[in-house]
Amino acid sequence: AVALALFSIGTFAWATQAILARGFYARKDTWTPMLAGSAVTILNIPLYAWLAQQYQHLGLALASSIGMITYSVILFVILSRKIASQVTSETVIFFVKVVAMSAALGLAGHTLLQVIYSHLPWNSLKGSLLGLLALGFMAVILVPLLAKLLRIREAKIYLQQVASFWSE
Repeated sequence: AVALALFSIGTFAWATQAILARGFYARKDTWTPMLAGSAVTILNIPLYAWLAQQYQHLGLALASSIGMITYSVILFVILSRKIASQVTSETVIFFVKVVAMSAALGLAGHTLLQVIYSHLPWNSLKGSLLGLLALGFMAVILVPLLAKLLRIREAKIYLQQVASFWSE
């Protein structure tokens, strides 16, 4: 469970790098994401080795998250330099808001599971089912609420599309 939590730290970076890589592909540049990814992987090997030695599988999970975050930041910097006129502070603010929202959701989910698992073991059917349902319910409530509080415009558009889908 702890390893999955450490992997989840980099979840936003996995999504980010996929979007950023498409920005390069749209410019017919497949080399830059590949070379940057290869460089980050090679440079991360000592970190993987050290964290694995110190923390075994937990270290590997953390190193993976650090590597993916690093790769996403590097891709963002390179792409923003290539298309400088099109990248605005609004893009950076959007990513900061999404990361903040993800962190808040992760903390809320972790806290909720701690409360649930203090009463029911996580490896029981009741405990795991209750944890899953509670997290799902929490996400349905908190994601739109946090998106509204953080003024994430894209979330409002997405929620409108979901609402129109269900009303048809």
